[in-house]
Amino acid sequence: MNLLRPIYIIKSNFVVPRNRVNPLTLKTQNNNVRARLTLSHNPRHFASMSTESCSSSPAAETLTCSASPVASACFERSGRVLAHFTESNEADSTLKVYPLTKLYLDKLLAKESQSNEKISLTEFEKTWLNSGCVSFKAKGGEVCILPDPSGRPNKALLGIENASDLWSFAALVKHVPQGHVAEIDPAALDLVVSSSEAKKDDFKDPGFTPFPGIPAFKSLSPADAAALGFALGHYSFDRYKKDSAEKSGNGSSSNDDGAETGKPKKPAPKLVWPANCNRSEIVAMARAICWARDLITTPAEDMGPQHLAAEAERMAASLRDGSGVGVGSSSESVGEVKLRILTGDELLREGFRAVHAVGRACYRPPVLIDFQWQPASCSLDPKSSTPSATASKLPLLTLVGKGVCFDSGGLDIKSAGGMKTMKMDMGGAATVLALGYLVASQQLPVRLRVLVPAVENSVSANSYRPLDVIRTKAGITVEVGNTDAEGRLILADALTEALACQVSVEEEEEEGEKKEGRRG
Repeated sequence: MNLLRPIYIIKSNFVVPRNRVNPLTLKTQNNNVRARLTLSHNPRHFASMSTESCSSSPAAETLTCSASPVASACFERSGRVLAHFTESNEADSTLKVYPLTKLYLDKLLAKESQSNEKISLTEFEKTWLNSGCVSFKAKGGEVCILPDPSGRPNKALLGIENASDLWSFAALVKHVPQGHVAEIDPAALDLVVSSSEAKKDDFKDPGFTPFPGIPAFKSLSPADAAALGFALGHYSFDRYKKDSAEKSGNGSSSNDDGAETGKPKKPAPKLVWPANCNRSEIVAMARAICWARDLITTPAEDMGPQHLAAEAERMAASLRDGSGVGVGSSSESVGEVKLRILTGDELLREGFRAVHAVGRACYRPPVLIDFQWQPASCSLDPKSSTPSATASKLPLLTLVGKGVCFDSGGLDIKSAGGMKTMKMDMGGAATVLALGYLVASQQLPVRLRVLVPAVENSVSANSYRPLDVIRTKAGITVEVGNTDAEGRLILADALTEALACQVSVEEEEEEGEKKEGRRG
């Protein structure tokens, strides 16, 4: 039985199906990552390892790293934003949050507002809103803190565009007073979903079904959007700030308890987990997004090919021991993980000549990261990348990400301005690794493979040159017209490897069908 097995390439800000792309004619894209995994604007980072902490053995299949006890990896800190959630609202400083749309705000302020409404305002609160002291129109992300007659915060009104507007919920982090615990009113959240304005303007996700028999991906539920938005609102990248470095040696969230100037500081606001929230999914999504942001924003000196490989190893290790799995999962149910990392001249022996040619000029050798995962009910042959007969019944999903950790342009060197954002030229690699973690941690019924060619396009005596002819892994010779077109070269080798695995699986399936036919 032939199942759809798409291969997706993520270079920077786009996802391209296999049948719509020629790996040798890809054009350079900008470096803002906006794939299915939400990364949004202003990506920041937390921590990484030093270059000296990574080592590679020519005889070893997997890169080994010995991280400093002080400097922890990005993946290990990716769940830091989840510390701002709590189970209950027993704190004295609890603040009820009422999400509402502009239409419902107008109804609340109208004279005909009934006392049996799910959201009600006292006359004092109506006077406060109409007095001109505040300008609250319930626009997306607007927050109005309503005081009680004594002046203490009593409740918060949050303007949202629709029921899945997670970025409006992120605004709570900046507006809820420090030391307070926010609790979203479930009745108000339900009211937004059922209101006529939400039905008309809410995000209509038609669903995307890459595999037959697997449900389409849908937009987040309101409770999930609230939790994820609040988590991402706490995200920050301050590894290189002095105060953060002094506190933990490698940086910590700027929202952590403590002081930037030695003065006592109230803790950042927390959120009670919303009712009916899928915690396992939110934990995994928050970790994946923060991890990808951290990887992308880290300077190239601290995020070379070996660092990227070490991050993949940490992710794989967390899946093996269950520490990186969402709430409610156990290590026994994670599935089977296989990570193979080729580095330096190992790439030549395996036929990845284009990847080696692009990355050979850097003092940090090029790397190919090959991560595979599948559910626990299947097994991977340790001597081969070919799945077992049981696994072959699941759809195969292959993600290929561009991992150019820094792109100087090579001998066709970029201008100074052109290099400003080139530390983010590995955004595709960060995205597919994070997406791969999300797929595995949520136990999706697929066979997953993530391929990341990681290089640094540098200038040295052994740089590849314009008009060089490179024989790719597919056996095709390619003449280099411009050394700044390195992305399509390394992706060509990775795509060839991805397609070779698919062909072998299809051949095995056809052979199995023939055997079954003969038995019948």
